[in-house]
Amino acid sequence: MRPLIGKLDMLLLDPPPGCSSTEAMDGTRLLRDEVEKISSYLDDLSELTDPPLKAMCWMNEVRDLSYDMEDYINSLIFVPNNNKTIRTLRELSTHVQPPRTQVIIAETLLEFRMYVQETIERHHRYNLLYCRTLRHRFVSMGPMLLPTAHVVTDDIVIDGRMNEFINSLANDRDQQLKVSCLLGSACLGKTTLAEVLYNKFGKNYSCRAFVRVSKKPDMKRAFHDMLWQIQRQRPSRHCKEVELIDKIKKYLQDKRYLIVIDDVWAASVWDIINHACPKGNHGSRLITTTQVEGVALKCCCYQPEYVLEMKHLDDDHSRKLFFNRLFGSESYCPEEFKEVLNDIVEVCDGLPLAIISIASVLASQPAMPTDLLKYIHQSLNSCFSASERMRQALNLSFNNLPHYLTTCLLYLVMYPEGYIF
Repeated sequence: MRPLIGKLDMLLLDPPPGCSSTEAMDGTRLLRDEVEKISSYLDDLSELTDPPLKAMCWMNEVRDLSYDMEDYINSLIFVPNNNKTIRTLRELSTHVQPPRTQVIIAETLLEFRMYVQETIERHHRYNLLYCRTLRHRFVSMGPMLLPTAHVVTDDIVIDGRMNEFINSLANDRDQQLKVSCLLGSACLGKTTLAEVLYNKFGKNYSCRAFVRVSKKPDMKRAFHDMLWQIQRQRPSRHCKEVELIDKIKKYLQDKRYLIVIDDVWAASVWDIINHACPKGNHGSRLITTTQVEGVALKCCCYQPEYVLEMKHLDDDHSRKLFFNRLFGSESYCPEEFKEVLNDIVEVCDGLPLAIISIASVLASQPAMPTDLLKYIHQSLNSCFSASERMRQALNLSFNNLPHYLTTCLLYLVMYPEGYIF
């Protein structure tokens, strides 16, 4: 509800025509104070890990009411100004405002105040203040730790097959265009590893690009991003897909390039991308990531030696990754926490993203209470599959964020995948 409070403040500081009457200003001021009160109630209930049903119903009612109020306040503040007649009326309204309009605004604000007061009364009637005694979310008190390149290379890039894969990318003697693929299910670190390889070897190429696609890719956007990265100049938005492909092909024709295509789901998508990448004897490299084995083989011309299958971490490397993220080293872990932390690592099922997410949640706490550790272990242990555990780990990480960050992330959900601001 913070955006609504901010807009009510805007209304008080710079009232638009029709809102400057004493009744409207007094109503706005009282409404703002009451909205701030229910906002504090809403924040308290949002801290609960498992709010009761009546609390959830009350929170939904509050949010719906806040949306209605915000829509109305927006209609008062953001009046269209692109019409000459409207501009003239607004200029005149600064001097003379029809009394009826002022009365309607004041009555509407009073009506909203009545709804807000009823909402506050329901909060008391439902006895929701007792919810403060229930289990609360563990909100981050420090920065969330993000994966770093050396952590990934030390703890995921581990076996001989991986070393062979890296060496094949770095092999300058093989000047033919080579396509390699990282294959594996979600959350095994394919994208993270691809980013590490891209940053590690990218400086050895005259141009490079890292392009993300998806299950339903926007190929025009993907080629636009690719051309932008390789030539370091934004192409025209009016270019058609065929034109972008031709420009990419022409630009890369005599160059040594490195291109990473992340999250390919269909062989047909790969065929289109492959058409834009010219063959040659300049030592160029293409790296793709996918969850589909058939797509991986198609990318590599059905040569399985160029496909690296990502697997779950074993117990030793899972513990090493977890304790390195949390304490810097397992040797720094207090003895009283080792047993429950080892149990948490075990239920993460060797998924690097789950391990790092949980370690980051714990690292952001000012202390490590036993009930938090038990709660995390029980939450993960109650899941029956690796995908459910991963979802629960991300849910714990999301709930650990401060309110302003959760609001920001929920806002970003409105935009399509891969959207560039």
